[in-house]
Amino acid sequence: MVFSLQLGEVENKLKICNLTPPLLKGGVFNNMDRFYFTKEGLKEIEKEKEILSKLKKQKLKGDQPEILHSQEINAEYLTYMEDIDLLEVKLRDLNYVLKHAELIKPPAKNEQNKVVLGAKIVLESAEEKNYFQLVDTFEADPMKGKVSIDSSVGKTLLGCQKGQEVVLANLGKKYKIRKISYHHLA
Repeated sequence: MVFSLQLGEVENKLKICNLTPPLLKGGVFNNMDRFYFTKEGLKEIEKEKEILSKLKKQKLKGDQPEILHSQEINAEYLTYMEDIDLLEVKLRDLNYVLKHAELIKPPAKNEQNKVVLGAKIVLESAEEKNYFQLVDTFEADPMKGKVSIDSSVGKTLLGCQKGQEVVLANLGKKYKIRKISYHHLA
């Protein structure tokens, strides 16, 4: 069986698997020392690496297109090599992240009334309730309620306490912090 994907197909496969694109061009991380994850977030990164490793192995096992096609460089070969390069960059990025990954730990009992990294927060306004979890930038997914500590919402909530009122500029509303929990990190 020949396993071949066009470059766009590799990128689509990454999207279908809900995988992120290469972190930064050339795999450079600007000297980041640590990446903080929830248990679930770390499992997702490990799964992503496993899927991409299998995809690369399948691609390498398949028939490699000829380099030359009637004295010109074969476009299929160039696409094949771009696919392999894309996978290698992404795998290198993931290996770096996993090497520098650290699980988010719950704060000390006397600090659990404050919002810090990993906190699950319930915010309530007159009209609605919102649920957030503060995570590191790499794991952030606003559609799932996982908000980066580097986002405007994250920066507003960091250090706040239960019962405190906050104004979230991007939502244009005033909210009261109803609940802060860390039991999910234990």
